[in-house]
Amino acid sequence: MTLVKTHSKISDYWYLKMEQKTWSVIKFPDEDSVSAVPTSWLQDGGNHCFWPPYNQQQVRLAIERHDIPDEKTWHLYPSTGFRNNIYGNIIVV
Repeated sequence: MTLVKTHSKISDYWYLKMEQKTWSVIKFPDEDSVSAVPTSWLQDGGNHCFWPPYNQQQVRLAIERHDIPDEKTWHLYPSTGFRNNIYGNIIVV
């Protein structure tokens, strides 16, 4: 696994991004719900998460495919990450 420094179009800061796709388990406090999401959907150190405006089946597929968030159409919700919550396989989550 190689770490590369990239500039995110989704955010205004530089960050280290793993070449391999990863998922994180997060809590949405406003909804009192928990979900596994692509780590790339997280912003502000995991304090916010992009969420697509899709139906339940489309959301599940977007998560599995590790879709890239669209700032213009996706919603940004408050979120909280759990300790040691990054996984390299969606099935493990």
